[in-house]
Amino acid sequence: MSTKTMGIQMTRLLSAFHYQQWVIESDFPDHEKLEYLFDGLEDNRAPNQTTATNNGIQHYYTNEEIEDVADMVRTRTNELLAEQKSPVSAGELDHAWTITYNPGGWQALHSHSYRYNIISTVLYFDTNESENTSNGALYSIFSEPDGDQLVNVYPYWAGKFVVMEGAIFHGAYPTTSTRRCLIIDFKQSINDNTDTK
Repeated sequence: MSTKTMGIQMTRLLSAFHYQQWVIESDFPDHEKLEYLFDGLEDNRAPNQTTATNNGIQHYYTNEEIEDVADMVRTRTNELLAEQKSPVSAGELDHAWTITYNPGGWQALHSHSYRYNIISTVLYFDTNESENTSNGALYSIFSEPDGDQLVNVYPYWAGKFVVMEGAIFHGAYPTTSTRRCLIIDFKQSINDNTDTK
């Protein structure tokens, strides 16, 4: 069910381990304007490239191709981080890609912790029509110092926007229908929150 259908806007922060692991759920205004990103896409993963995407088309964009869209996504990301009084913000564009899951498609557990500290974003373009809110949903695992493993599930709809710390392990449950999403990773910037007054 979309936030437009429900007539509300929502932003929700989930965190663990003293905010070292975090996910923000919100909306992305006018996401429909970005539907063109999925027109005529082909899977452009290298033949020997292993990714977490199963039964789906994964299309990578060059930073030059996606620069204007990344600027829009960065702006929304930093609005949400500022609302949470975050000490970090989305900086330079790292990578961007789309995934179109076919029915039965899913995402294996993985993280985006590689060369840099990353802020990952996911924007959804389809609504889960199933009564099962886990159908095709993103999930994450928060690890607590006492050994607890907390699994969070994030139902989706068209216009749903998720921002998360890139080292969090996450995946997607199998979907029963086609599901499209845009993923953009940004290098994390540290904000200077020093009060000089």
